[in-house]
Amino acid sequence: MNSGVWAVFVFELFWFFVTYCVVILIIGKLFIGNSWRQRVLLSTLPILSLEISLSGIASMYPPEDPDLILFGIAVAYILYRVFTRFSWVPRLAGVIYVVFEILFPLLALSTFNGRDLFVPNLVLGSIAVLLMEYVRRELKRYRTYGG
Repeated sequence: MNSGVWAVFVFELFWFFVTYCVVILIIGKLFIGNSWRQRVLLSTLPILSLEISLSGIASMYPPEDPDLILFGIAVAYILYRVFTRFSWVPRLAGVIYVVFEILFPLLALSTFNGRDLFVPNLVLGSIAVLLMEYVRRELKRYRTYGG
């Protein structure tokens, strides 16, 4: 994969990831009343958003199939329902977020050779990391004050 194609892929991944993180965060804050389900949703936010993002990217390329994004949303919902069955999922939130907060700047830096998308990738990667840090602090507040 040449550097231009890789840079476009990383840009699309960041763009979809940030968009779906915001959507899942709004859903978690406004529409889920049960604090346990809200904690599980926020704990697994990066995994669910990444899964939907990859299905969104796959739906854009030939053969273009918009149903793939719906399939990705359905798979993310099934994953969320599976995650709500296990009590240890919120305890892994710190590990999940640290892995993603390390991975995203490295992905952005890997597009350095494709100078056209290097700066947008850094900006979107930084927004994604800041968004995840905000959610991680919210989860920490849940643990400290009992939600």
